[in-house]
Amino acid sequence: MLKVVFVCTGNTCRSPMAEAVLKNKIKVLDIKSVKIESAGLNVEQDAKITDNARKALSDIGIKNVKHKARPLTKEMCKNACVICMTSSHKQRLQGIKNLFSAGDLIGEDILDPYGGDLAVYKNCLKQIEKLAGAVLVEIKTKKGI
Repeated sequence: MLKVVFVCTGNTCRSPMAEAVLKNKIKVLDIKSVKIESAGLNVEQDAKITDNARKALSDIGIKNVKHKARPLTKEMCKNACVICMTSSHKQRLQGIKNLFSAGDLIGEDILDPYGGDLAVYKNCLKQIEKLAGAVLVEIKTKKGI
């Protein structure tokens, strides 16, 4: 089974949006044996996904996202492809196998929308959709990441 873990700072915006988008893509394509999770590096335990993240996802047809923030653990990283939203997140996790940043996959960091209005979240979600598309290509071609 391929396991993908998206990582951001608080696990209330970017990484849960990435998790929801990729889960939706693999569900639509009926791709099996892929586990997708998200976590953060500086988490308020059990914080919910932000309202604007939820609204942005809803606007692209991903509704009823249930998510509680959780910190990244060593256990989560075992046998996983860990994808960080920024190069600075990746730098903090050096030493983990199969570690990538969004920049490695799409040429740019995923900007943090936290505290921004819905338009900021929608722009972030466009970047995340691009990232999820790149990850999906890797899954579909069975290259791994």
